[in-house]
Amino acid sequence: MSPVLFIITVIDFIGYLIMIVFGSVGFASVPYDLFWGFISRPHALSERTYNEQKTIIYNQAVKLIEWGKELRDSRRSGNGRKTRRGRQNYNKWRAAVDIVDNRYKQLELLHANPGGPIVMGWVKLIGGIFASVFSLCWIIHILLYLVIPSKIKFLNGMFIAMNEAWTFLGTIAYGLFAFYLLLCVILGLFKFGLRFFCIHFYPMDKGDTPITSFAFNAILIMIGAITVTHFCTVAFSAYAENTDAAQVFVESIGSLRILRYFFQYSVFGMLLLPFVALIILYACQCHNVQQYPDYYYEKAEA
Repeated sequence: MSPVLFIITVIDFIGYLIMIVFGSVGFASVPYDLFWGFISRPHALSERTYNEQKTIIYNQAVKLIEWGKELRDSRRSGNGRKTRRGRQNYNKWRAAVDIVDNRYKQLELLHANPGGPIVMGWVKLIGGIFASVFSLCWIIHILLYLVIPSKIKFLNGMFIAMNEAWTFLGTIAYGLFAFYLLLCVILGLFKFGLRFFCIHFYPMDKGDTPITSFAFNAILIMIGAITVTHFCTVAFSAYAENTDAAQVFVESIGSLRILRYFFQYSVFGMLLLPFVALIILYACQCHNVQQYPDYYYEKAEA
């Protein structure tokens, strides 16, 4: 085994962990965010509605300030984040602060920009439809071609048929599906990121991203890009056979001792599908939390 192949293998194996977590988040969140962006597209706010929403956010902020003082006093008394309940309350407070802060920014943006860009709402709707089709096709293909060994080629057959119709049509479709998978990994990384119990390390916030966060996430994206190339080569092996990528990833890395069983039995594909299901359930549960940030405060008081 050459040193170059060893380095690629190690990076590729780490990248699979990144792709499973962040790719599953992207598969579920990209269509969801686009559809929700259309549903919650900007509308012109009257002064009365603006003042009412501002009052609601003000009351939530007052509650959070009081709650923060309680957590501070509890921490000074020695019970702060030492107990499990104290850590949970602190994490819920941080999450609630982020939600209220985002709602205030959105409200001020709507007030300063009445109506907003109307076209973008419909663009998000069209993008959500395409993203849903891509996510669904990826999930079905992983299930039929990787998880369940079957003779159904699905996307492989579609690419081959497109190539027969026009030489580069299948290549373009292959590139679109590969790019969508990479896009899901990147957006999943930006949305979820390195998060532990509602605490977000190295966040990517628009207009407020530290250079350390930018560099760290760029490294994760580059590692994930290698894995996306490998996964697409394996998932579309019937179409990409006899290529240089297939020779490196399928024949060389795929035949390594011990690691070959992960690729032979499609362990990563089996892990990806349950992760997508869990993310969808989590997104449905968190939708009400984002609409009603008082949930955190009330739950902590209970």
